[in-house]
Amino acid sequence: MLQTSPWTAPCDTPVVPTLKLSLVSVLFLSGTSLFAQSQGPVNHFDEVQKALGLFRGHHDEEAASTLERSLAATERENNPEWQASILSVIGPVYQRLRRFTDAENALNRSVALWSGIDGDGARVLIGPLGNLGCLYFDAAQYSRAEKAISRALDIANTTTGPARTKAVLLTNLGSIYVSEHKDDLARQKGEEALRAFSTSDPSRAWAWSILGAVNMHASRFPEAEQDMNQALTIWKAQLDPTNPVIANGVANLATLYALSDRPDKAEPLFQQAAAVFEKGENDEAFVRQSLAEYARVEKRLGHKKEAKRLEKKVAAMDSVSAATVLSRQVIDVSAFLDR
Repeated sequence: MLQTSPWTAPCDTPVVPTLKLSLVSVLFLSGTSLFAQSQGPVNHFDEVQKALGLFRGHHDEEAASTLERSLAATERENNPEWQASILSVIGPVYQRLRRFTDAENALNRSVALWSGIDGDGARVLIGPLGNLGCLYFDAAQYSRAEKAISRALDIANTTTGPARTKAVLLTNLGSIYVSEHKDDLARQKGEEALRAFSTSDPSRAWAWSILGAVNMHASRFPEAEQDMNQALTIWKAQLDPTNPVIANGVANLATLYALSDRPDKAEPLFQQAAAVFEKGENDEAFVRQSLAEYARVEKRLGHKKEAKRLEKKVAAMDSVSAATVLSRQVIDVSAFLDR
């Protein structure tokens, strides 16, 4: 499974500063023809695998070019199944390249094609719907994200497939509910996700993060700290020490300390996370939110020069974010979201 624009759920109120959680994208959960060899002059299976390797190596422009060539071939071949599959893959690639409108268009086209081929309840829709939900989430369009992920989860509940698919979608939906301050629903989805993930799956840590956010919203800071530490413990135990996801757990804990009036404990954790963020492997929406909270901590500690540097960095990132770019567009949310 390709994880793009992983995760994240901000607490967006004037009173409660930002906390980011995990929204894991759900590319390739559908078991589509991506896993069958292509039978034409262009081997689309090999091309997609090549693009995935490039994407994982952060060679995003090359990944996009590879997929665009294959997509053009599907149109010449009149091959709608592979066209729908490639559009679902290229959406997250465009997203990471900040081509947000292209990403939205590609994912909407994928959903429309699969709906026409296999029907509105086809399992193949889970991938593009999940990725569309992630895009809208990063654009802070939480209502649209909720509709897309909810539809994907409905399909997962009524079709047969890997159990982990449902666990990921529950985590995604719980993260969205955190952003919308629907805390009872967020807790419910977080607890369901904990039961759905295997104990050996590090992604279950995101469910603990959701529960931590819910407790933080209610100012239950000791409980929130336990949850966030539980998430971080899972990641540290089950991931390579260099995995950038660990920095997200560190930043979540730092945010909690900031919110509970412990800036001295928050600052070194933010510093640790920011050093990883500089490598550019973490989700940009999460990084922006974390650095904004880091800047507030530095200001509280009287470190005005560092706070100003961080604020400038956040402002530069905001200017090219999905929220900024897509908010300028008239979003054409297709009717499929309400089916």
